[in-house]
Amino acid sequence: MKNAELCLPPGYKIRPANNDGFQPPDAAMEPVYRWIVRRFAGDASIRSVLDWGCGSGAMLVKHFGDRRTVGVDVDWRLPSLRKRWPGREWQGLGVKADADLVMCVDVIEHVDDPVAMLQTFAVGRWRNLVVTTPDRRLVAKYKAKTPERTRQQLAGPPLNNRHTMEWTADEFRSLMRHIGLDAHVTTIGRFNIVAHVLRG
Repeated sequence: MKNAELCLPPGYKIRPANNDGFQPPDAAMEPVYRWIVRRFAGDASIRSVLDWGCGSGAMLVKHFGDRRTVGVDVDWRLPSLRKRWPGREWQGLGVKADADLVMCVDVIEHVDDPVAMLQTFAVGRWRNLVVTTPDRRLVAKYKAKTPERTRQQLAGPPLNNRHTMEWTADEFRSLMRHIGLDAHVTTIGRFNIVAHVLRG
């Protein structure tokens, strides 16, 4: 894909997708899931939650276990998810993004076609969509330890060798709008972008 389609600056270097099956520790995702829980804690209308790229499934079950949940991930992860939580619903990437709350926590920076993934969300039936990803500039500020690594982080590819690309908050807002998703974009913690779309 071209940088312009991804709302990335000209010359930004994109890494080929690295789908090596790495599963980040659940603790690394905990702060973002906790933010989402706090954001929707008082919303009784959210009875179903779909987690796109749910990984181990632990964060979905831990934080939304009192609601109907659908965990979505690559096919080879599904048998272990179904064995660990047989009473929950686990689906492959071909499923529709239909739920009161659809969330995609720090996944988009790993995929080779973020536009296709966002288009899947755009045609889904949901009331709330939350997509999170690291902010390229904030990662440079807090994680790059040398001027050379700062330059690499800003110009790409990302310092995290499992990320194909990273955006700034403004670029990510532009990407969401490019797909037709008018998102409220904020940052939480040290470097997480959170894009929230609400449908009336």
